Amino acid sequence: MMVDAAKFVEKNYSKVCNGIVADTPVITGKLINNWNATIGSPLAVDRSEGKSGQDSVSSYKAVAKEITPKTIGQKFFLTNGVEYANRVEFGGEREPKRPWQNPKGMLRTNILNAGTK
Repeated sequence: MMVDAAKFVEKNYSKVCNGIVADTPVITGKLINNWNATIGSPLAVDRSEGKSGQDSVSSYKAVAKEITPKTIGQKFFLTNGVEYANRVEFGGEREPKRPWQNPKGMLRTNILNAGTK
């Protein structure tokens, strides 16, 4: 069975990015709206709040359009520069669970499930 590598990567890339945004807890919308997708090098952008995460979705969809056979093998980055992103993903060593934490993680679960189903 022949598989178009670019289409496979794009499909799974979009699935993972969409899952990360969807699993990001929302209180103010700052965290969900600050996922930045790039190919080649990371990008730090500080966006305003947006509870839908539309800026994050637009960012990863723009990169999806760049996925071609020539870009396969290049490094892809999905970064979030919000200072509390790590605490939401992993929790704090001495912090009790907060309503804004995601105990299964936003990144971990979606990356582990990449290419499945």
